[in-house]
Amino acid sequence: MRFPQRLRPWMLVSAAWILPAGFAVINRIAKTHLNGWDPATARELIFESGDWFLYAFLTPGVFAVSKRWALARPYLTRRIVLHLGISLLFCIAWATCGEVLKFTLRLVFNLKAVRAAMQAGTSQFWGALAVDWLSWIFTTLPFGVAVYLCVGGIEHATRYFLEAR
Repeated sequence: MRFPQRLRPWMLVSAAWILPAGFAVINRIAKTHLNGWDPATARELIFESGDWFLYAFLTPGVFAVSKRWALARPYLTRRIVLHLGISLLFCIAWATCGEVLKFTLRLVFNLKAVRAAMQAGTSQFWGALAVDWLSWIFTTLPFGVAVYLCVGGIEHATRYFLEAR
């Protein structure tokens, strides 16, 4: 099956997220072994890799935004500021998707504990989820912005290369 030329870079970059996902799993297993912790659970390993795969789904959006608002004169300064702002939004989207993944994995692997926590105090339960979400946003913020800028840079480099050819 041959894919259209315009989809190939998106597919390649989206598929590239397999590497950090695999390394995240290896890192988690190595950490548990080296620190003498209990072995990592399936839920933890799925989250470690799944969190990276979430950005694979966000990558086409980054490409579309980068293509729509390319870094070019005479709008260079405005577009840089725009991309920095959009990178924050993508980081929040990544963190939100990560928290949804984490909650879904809790439901799948430990439904009884989730039900017990909800019955113990619904407002406390949702409050704790909100704090986890905000904490995850701030944890992923610096790296998420850098990832957005790198993916956007790949789109720009690919486009400029094709134009130069």
